Amino acid sequence: MTSPQNDSNPVIDGASCIARIQSMRENLTPGQRRLADTVLDDPHAVILASVAEVAMRSNSSDAAVSRFARVLGYGSYAEFRLALTRDLVGSTQAIHEDIEAGDGVDVIAEKVAAANVRAIEDTCRGLETPSLEAAVAALSAASRIAFFGFGASAAVARDARHHFLRTAKDTIAIEDHHEQVMWATTARPGDVVLLFSHTGTSRDLCDVAELVRAEGATVISVTNHGTSPLTKLADINLFTSSRETRYREESVSSRIAAMTIIDILYVAVALEHSDEQAQRRNKIRQAIQRKRT
Repeated sequence: MTSPQNDSNPVIDGASCIARIQSMRENLTPGQRRLADTVLDDPHAVILASVAEVAMRSNSSDAAVSRFARVLGYGSYAEFRLALTRDLVGSTQAIHEDIEAGDGVDVIAEKVAAANVRAIEDTCRGLETPSLEAAVAALSAASRIAFFGFGASAAVARDARHHFLRTAKDTIAIEDHHEQVMWATTARPGDVVLLFSHTGTSRDLCDVAELVRAEGATVISVTNHGTSPLTKLADINLFTSSRETRYREESVSSRIAAMTIIDILYVAVALEHSDEQAQRRNKIRQAIQRKRT
């Protein structure tokens, strides 16, 4: 896990190069998106190419290629190319290549599992220790914790609440935006809300973040890498990192990564209250045991 490079650079140093490009693509300029697509279309060719060759492939300039590397968080094109090389060497082509028509279910299972593992590894390498510590401190001290998300992110929010139900915290997961607004307007200092959004561009969640902060409560965002409207409003930002393939959008595997972040937060908070947590966990286990035949 790494520390943030600076406040203005949202890129996480430990994130894989390809995952970083995919997650930032929608926030790039048109010219930078052409460069991103050039890299994603044939990364093996890019690691063998000079700045001028990449510029020609993407219909851009040498200066634009160098700026693109810096936008991604690298000091130079050479540093970017080295990171891309390590990214490709670090993955086994037979496992991490895209699923193809005609693949048997055994091959599909292997590739999907490998993609999930890679998403978790990329996410954990990119997590900022100070941000994690701040999130754990806020959650440990919270009187109430709310988990909000829409669509696939709502499933993550529900999973997060399922975890934290085992703590002594007052928790809630809300998918309806009107109910989210109602909760947000009654928030108070000491409350914490976790907002889950793959892109970080949900207007409704941004509205919630503004309402919660106006009441003096803490906002934690869990999004994919890159600056977004939501990350600019949150007090603490935690990032997932995932890759997109032909049959699997990056938002799908990012759910696995987001749930891993929740696991980390839950275990860390539980350790802060280990005695109380043990008693509560045993009580819950006994109650659930009575429901089994």
